[in-house]
Amino acid sequence: MLIKGVPASPGIVAGKAFVLKSEALAIPKYKIPQKEITLEIKRYMDALARTRKELAGIQKKVETELGESYPDIFSAHLLILDDPTLRE
Repeated sequence: MLIKGVPASPGIVAGKAFVLKSEALAIPKYKIPQKEITLEIKRYMDALARTRKELAGIQKKVETELGESYPDIFSAHLLILDDPTLRE
């Protein structure tokens, strides 16, 4: 079977296909007390920093192991982390 699509990064792959069935995403909502908002914002900013560091490390490893053209997808992910709309 040949499946065509839009690639996220250059290259080809051969292997078993995995069919993902989407289900309704349940995201719990809760109120944050006014006095805890500053702490929650700090936790969010810390999570962004850790994620940025982890992605940069993966990007470097992919570049080292696979070549210069492969880690480009991680540049896009890093840009998303800096998107002001996401932060709001």
